[in-house]
Amino acid sequence: MKQMYLFFALLLPFCALSQVTEPFNNPEISYKYDWEGDADRFKIEDGFLRLFDSSIARTASLYIYGVSLADNEWNLRLKSDYKTTNYNSMRVYLWCNSTNIESERTGYYIELGGDKKISLCKVWGLNAKESLISRQIDNLEKAYDIHIRVVSDHEKITLYARSDSKPEFTEIGSTDYEFQANPGYFILYAKYSKDHAKDKYFGPITIRNFSTGTSPVPEEKPAELTLQSVEQEDASTLILTFNQSVNPIYASFSLSALGEAEQIYISEDERIIKLVWPKQMEKGETYILSYKDLYDNHEKKPNSGSYSFVAIHTTTVQPEIIQYSTGDLIINEVMANPNGAMGLPETEYVELYNTTDKEINLTGWSFIYADKGTSLQSTVPEKGYAVLYREGRDITVDKDGIAIPSDKFPSALANTGKQIQLKSNDGSLIDEITYPTAKAGFSWERIEDSWQLSSDQRGGTPGSVNSTQSSEPEKEEEERIIIMPGEVVFSELLPEPQEGGSEYIELYNRSDRALPLSDLSIAVRKNDNSLNTNYSLSSISDSVEPGEYALLTKSIAGVRDFFLIQSPESLHELKLPVLANTSARLVLFRTKDTEVIDEIHYTDKWHSISTKNRKGIALERIDINGDTQDPDNWTSASTLSGGGTPGYKNSQTGEISGGGSTGIDMPEYNPATGDYSIAYQLDRTGYLCRANVYDTSGRKIAEILNHELLGSEGIISWDGFASGGNKIVAGIYIFHAELYHPQGGRKIYKKVFLVR
Repeated sequence: MKQMYLFFALLLPFCALSQVTEPFNNPEISYKYDWEGDADRFKIEDGFLRLFDSSIARTASLYIYGVSLADNEWNLRLKSDYKTTNYNSMRVYLWCNSTNIESERTGYYIELGGDKKISLCKVWGLNAKESLISRQIDNLEKAYDIHIRVVSDHEKITLYARSDSKPEFTEIGSTDYEFQANPGYFILYAKYSKDHAKDKYFGPITIRNFSTGTSPVPEEKPAELTLQSVEQEDASTLILTFNQSVNPIYASFSLSALGEAEQIYISEDERIIKLVWPKQMEKGETYILSYKDLYDNHEKKPNSGSYSFVAIHTTTVQPEIIQYSTGDLIINEVMANPNGAMGLPETEYVELYNTTDKEINLTGWSFIYADKGTSLQSTVPEKGYAVLYREGRDITVDKDGIAIPSDKFPSALANTGKQIQLKSNDGSLIDEITYPTAKAGFSWERIEDSWQLSSDQRGGTPGSVNSTQSSEPEKEEEERIIIMPGEVVFSELLPEPQEGGSEYIELYNRSDRALPLSDLSIAVRKNDNSLNTNYSLSSISDSVEPGEYALLTKSIAGVRDFFLIQSPESLHELKLPVLANTSARLVLFRTKDTEVIDEIHYTDKWHSISTKNRKGIALERIDINGDTQDPDNWTSASTLSGGGTPGYKNSQTGEISGGGSTGIDMPEYNPATGDYSIAYQLDRTGYLCRANVYDTSGRKIAEILNHELLGSEGIISWDGFASGGNKIVAGIYIFHAELYHPQGGRKIYKKVFLVR
């Protein structure tokens, strides 16, 4: 028996590792290996695993478990009958610790994507991505057939590639990587539009080192949203704590006998909600708190629940709630590098200045640096100063200021400059600055909206008027530009982005003057006509010029990766309300007095009736001077524009440039690109188009457009290739376009043109 154990022990290393050789030569996908995933979206065909889905824009993947990342070699073939784009790409995950690539994961993958490059990328966390190797390959701009080889040792990964017509591999690049000891998933992944759901192929695969007999640890499902505690702050206020971040924008909270909460506040980490009622609870009485339509941090489904408790606070006089405005308290001086200061202790500090004629109680206020908040406790006199610094360090504060030490104040302010924010006790952003790179021994002093180094011989003026101006900074209300109703309007909305994309709201300045957006806020109007959570635009420092746009989004990358960006400076990343896919009422208003500037109650019924799949298609305003709430003034963005025009002129506009005649021009050859451009200008929005190329005998040679939604004007591009993927032979051809409108009307255009 002892010899038997020894024999098996010697065999174990040879049984644990094997080679994957997948020829894709059996109609059953899992015939040789246990491929899992979207098997119904693929089929085996002529030695390839072919994408064979219905005409739906989405993704598909298959995976097997047990691949090693270190000391391995991968060989495979990728083929496509269509060029790579942002919506049509192929990936091969060499190693990944999760099959859900949209969740938190770590992995390394090869991608052929919309930038005509072959890349080796690393992903980690939820959205972090790094391109380790990337190189442009010319023939990715059309149909391609490429062999890929990847070789790894314990330190480096090297990527090779060759076209099917060439016998020798070319080294694309080599890179260091993070060693992974455990086996992972090998994943084949395709992203495609509805017209290209059958033209991608994964060829024969070999993987040198593959672990057999192992099974992955099941992935944990996201935790269910749970109300952990309810605390009564006073007779009219409850504090709710949840086990994860929440989104209360569509939620309602009600209390038996008191009705719905009048005010809703949310903490920085979005786990704590503060509710305030206009009426007060009676001590000793039992109340039931109910909530509904509360989304968790995954925003997959609304949650509802209830909680019973006995009130412990007696009825009190409701304290006066003071509303503070932007600029009431400002960040006035920053000493980030005190080394060598001539007359001050070498202590970093930030000075605040009260611009009002009333004292400001800082209880509940937050000083935010590097996304970390420091709670403040003190009172700043009218026209007075407060100096924040690290508790336990020496400080000198002039007679006009007060010192506010805190053990939570940053231990070191960045010398290279950093953003600092100041928020009031209700969470409103009162001031936000980014100080410049520090100079040793001198503070930065604020002069209106600019910064200058202190000229005081000590190096700074903590607690007194800045050295670079003769008087305290005053609020100049009379010079502040007040935006009037209708001067800024909603011009484009994307409530339902593509997977991995971001919702956006586009604003347009239709006035004749430059307007700042920093004094405005956006909110969703509830069914009782009250406003839900307010989202301030105070972080937008630049003004919007007349006739220009501002694009608001939670993620600039989530817009940039899916749409053409003509004006990057018009994109602004900030917190915004969630845009419901079906319908919502958005309000743009002045933060200070809640005067409505523009309001829209949009619905998905405003889309063109030809737009069946609305994911990634924006709603565009047709006439910028028309009524915001007129349903006929909104429609789907043209599919030729990519489904949206974030930050620039809408594809669907009532304005016809130049006042020229309407119609479609013949294809014009562009020698620089080898493509053909077909200009069009139409008498109204909403036309659908079919466009084809025929030879002189009437045979259809190429399909350019098939039931595509056009804008009011634009350019149609054609690469000069026939439907079979070959370049059309030079000669005389006929361009045929048919326009038809859902509301009636049909136009036919025939143009004879020369193919070069």
